Amino acid sequence: TTSQPTEPSVLGSVPGQMAEADVLRLLSEAERHNDEEESSQAEQKAEEALKLLRKTPEAVPGPADAVRILALSSSAQGNRKGALNRIAAERPTLPSQRSQAVLTLAFAEVANSRCGSKRREEALQAAFQAVESFRALGDRRMEGWSLVALAHTHVQRGTKSEIVEELDRAIDAASEAEEILRDVGDRVGEGKAMHTIAVALSFQNNIDEAVERSRALVTYWHNLGYKRLEAFQQECVSEWELARHNPEEALEAAQAALAQKALREASRAGEGIPSRSAAALIHASNAYLTLGKADEALKLSQERLEVFQKNADFESEVVAQSSIVSVYVNSDRLREAAEVAEETLKKIRRRSPTRLLKCWENDLLQTLAKIYLKAEEAEQAENIIEQALKLADDQKDRKSL
Repeated sequence: TTSQPTEPSVLGSVPGQMAEADVLRLLSEAERHNDEEESSQAEQKAEEALKLLRKTPEAVPGPADAVRILALSSSAQGNRKGALNRIAAERPTLPSQRSQAVLTLAFAEVANSRCGSKRREEALQAAFQAVESFRALGDRRMEGWSLVALAHTHVQRGTKSEIVEELDRAIDAASEAEEILRDVGDRVGEGKAMHTIAVALSFQNNIDEAVERSRALVTYWHNLGYKRLEAFQQECVSEWELARHNPEEALEAAQAALAQKALREASRAGEGIPSRSAAALIHASNAYLTLGKADEALKLSQERLEVFQKNADFESEVVAQSSIVSVYVNSDRLREAAEVAEETLKKIRRRSPTRLLKCWENDLLQTLAKIYLKAEEAEQAENIIEQALKLADDQKDRKSL
């Protein structure tokens, strides 16, 4: 989030008005850096704010608000365990009702993200609790953000647990959040609520409305100056245009996202900050394949792979190699597909295991098995299937089993 709360600040015990202004500025800048995936800058600003706010734990905003930003930044970098641990460690030190509510909201936001079904259930309860707490406190802005978190948990339950009614609940919560955040002037929160509605609609197969809303959000984020969120919204447009069999429009949106992220790469050269353009690559490649342009798909995937390797963006590198595998399979170049898939699998296994990497390993094993079966190489296929079954059993992944 970047908008300031409309409620009056009570940072009265911070010496001087300058300190209060500094805190609000630091939190605002930290939030914006977080939304633009500039984690080091976000953490620096949030830590500075936290240092000032430690002197006034009862202030609004208070230390918990800075801790929330730090937890979200850590989670965005894949360190969800560290984020949850930090939230838990701060609870005994910040006993006020509002501080506890902020930390509960932070828990809901982090725990709902790739942390498994048990955590999702905990996130749901935490989001409900945060909504009720902020409602009782009369903090409408944070109530709105808690409703966004609640909507996210409903979307996850609706898709991961295949409970269709959850998507209706997601739309209801996000719609309420949108109204509240608009009323208090939080444009970023309002936009994220609108995006959540579009996502829920897409999972309800209401693709036309999802695309319409997402296209409007491209302009919305552009007008606010949020380049990453604008590019991300273009990725959504691309994915959903492809879903409704419009490959030309899907390609146009994906190329717009790639162009936006290329500009970000150029402006941040040498900073070691990846642009996270893997999703746009996948959508562009799939659009090319749908249009029968496999050569263009392969060229784009190979070009982006070089960029990801140069930027040490491992996650995007894996996605790019997976895209190359898909192109080769589509072109019946099965030997080359298998070679790239095997190479990618080795890369993943050399890293410290995470939930995401295990998911990718599982996907690659299934892809490899299909490649070998299609190539009529039964022995290799059997070996890969055995590895996939063992991994699924180790991860207690019933769906894959």
